Amino acid sequence: MFRRGEIVYRSHEEEEWSLSQIDIDILRIIRQAPHRVKLRRIVMELQDKYDRDEIKRHIKYLLCHQYIRQDGRDRVRWFNLEATFYTNPRRRAYIDKILSDYGEGK
Repeated sequence: MFRRGEIVYRSHEEEEWSLSQIDIDILRIIRQAPHRVKLRRIVMELQDKYDRDEIKRHIKYLLCHQYIRQDGRDRVRWFNLEATFYTNPRRRAYIDKILSDYGEGK
């Protein structure tokens, strides 16, 4: 269950998971933007590298692991191309370090 874009309840144990290249690519796009980013833009920027369903699957992973949040003003679900995302403020320093380590800093 989500409240204000943050997970407040999980119905299952959190599984082992680590960031992959697609996750880093998604985070780079979102983190470099001055404002929230539409899923449509993320798909367009990564469509030469990844399949749309794969991008959506990794958006869900990033949401579930609290790296990103969906904007609370959205009137659509997370998988809709009009859904908008931003990085979790509590994770931004960590995300910036990851992007810096990969030479893709903000």
